[in-house]
Amino acid sequence: MLKRHYRMILLISAVNIFFSFRAGFIFAIELSESQKQARMYRLDGLRLQKSGNIEVALSLFQKAIEIDPSLAAAYNDIGIMYETMDSPELAEKAYLEAIKLDQEFTGPYANLALFYESQNQMDKAVFYWAKRAEMGLREDFLSPPLQGGVGEVIEDDPWRKKAQDRCAELVALMPELKEKQLEAEEEELKNKITKERKQARTEK
Repeated sequence: MLKRHYRMILLISAVNIFFSFRAGFIFAIELSESQKQARMYRLDGLRLQKSGNIEVALSLFQKAIEIDPSLAAAYNDIGIMYETMDSPELAEKAYLEAIKLDQEFTGPYANLALFYESQNQMDKAVFYWAKRAEMGLREDFLSPPLQGGVGEVIEDDPWRKKAQDRCAELVALMPELKEKQLEAEEEELKNKITKERKQARTEK
């Protein structure tokens, strides 16, 4: 299970690296000098991470967030590094911070789902797989530098399907989670109906 977990982390990391280089300079003209510098530190960290130099890569990701504390992608990278270094509390904190900074950034949702699976916290794993399954992959993996923009959603998103499948697998294996999910869906539907009714009354 643990080996599978780290293989999955490396896959997500590889996706992050690919789209970081693809998107790294698309929005460069909209960045301040400090934001550009932070992203260059991050790109250097990704190169070192890919070559297995984890500690130096981590130091570069940390340097990136010192310069630009809003750089959600770097917090996600830090989470991956801490998991690799067997520091689960720090990894969880970094992933959650990435989501707090940019709730549309997909990477930390899948990473948290894998993280909670490794910690045997399956209810949380299902929650984050479900959240990832709802999302589409964005062009701007170096989020959020865009002065209000969020980038285009990429149509071909293999991790969305992976998240859907894994969420279904876990729910099927855990009847109590399936019940909770059904209750959550029922509550969401009730809230939606209530909101629509209120809106209809307001429009009248």
